[in-house]
Amino acid sequence: TASTTDYALYFDGLDDYMYCSVINNVTFGSQFTIEMLVNTSPLKRSKVLFTISRTKTDVKNEALLWLIPAEQGDKLHFWDYSTTYGFPTRHNNPNNLSTIVLKTNQTYHIAFVKNGLTGTYYVNGQLVGTVTAAVDVHYDNDSVYLGANFRDNESYFRGYMDEVRIWNVARTQSEIQTYMNKKLTGQEDGLAVYWDFDENVTATTVFDLTGNCPDGTLYNGLHRVPFEAFPFNWVVTLTDKLTNTPITGATVYAYDRNGHFNQYITDEEGAFRIGDYSGFSNTGIIFFYPGDETYAPATARH
Repeated sequence: TASTTDYALYFDGLDDYMYCSVINNVTFGSQFTIEMLVNTSPLKRSKVLFTISRTKTDVKNEALLWLIPAEQGDKLHFWDYSTTYGFPTRHNNPNNLSTIVLKTNQTYHIAFVKNGLTGTYYVNGQLVGTVTAAVDVHYDNDSVYLGANFRDNESYFRGYMDEVRIWNVARTQSEIQTYMNKKLTGQEDGLAVYWDFDENVTATTVFDLTGNCPDGTLYNGLHRVPFEAFPFNWVVTLTDKLTNTPITGATVYAYDRNGHFNQYITDEEGAFRIGDYSGFSNTGIIFFYPGDETYAPATARH
């Protein structure tokens, strides 16, 4: 079944950005993770996704995640700074970037994990590059921006952004893969900020589901759009036909006519999430549940 209640932010690439003044109750140390869903529109220049503690007057303990133009798309680049640079700022060095190119008009789950002096890029749950920092920078917990390099009023992001999660722990690859296809509650251990953009306070403010961050403010026409703007985003539920109860912890296999194959584990509600960042087309998908000694195998086709 397709989800119809999800929303994302759409940035026009001209001057749109979102701002949150402070992340309360959180201290950032040697471990940090930033993850989100992005779908970029064509724009042949650097595009900022996220900054923290980077303003016109604040010049230390800051970090920035952005997209660097590459062949037919963009690569990820993360750098940070205190009194000197930690992760290197030079984006013309391919060793500092993700190895994979994010193509335009496709949705990806992206993540950067800081664990001391080691930084790791992930795209759709797969490791796509590592980088080493010169020093271990600890970030301040103020001035979070999405979609803009506010200090220089440049590098505005163009495209869709959703499911923004900031952690003060180093997420493992397994944890990223397990949760990248599902909603969070906002109460997960180590979760500092969580914006899913599905509910807003007003037309220009959005909720942080952890309660740590005051409502985020949307500037210059930045607005929410239905998640259907992405090719597709489904929540699939496995239900026992005899008892009409969800089947939890079950392995479900999915494949499509283009040869893509994935497996999923149902959650406590018997559900799993599948979206365009899974690599599937949105038609011709076959789901197969092997069953067990009690139930025969079941196959469903979309």
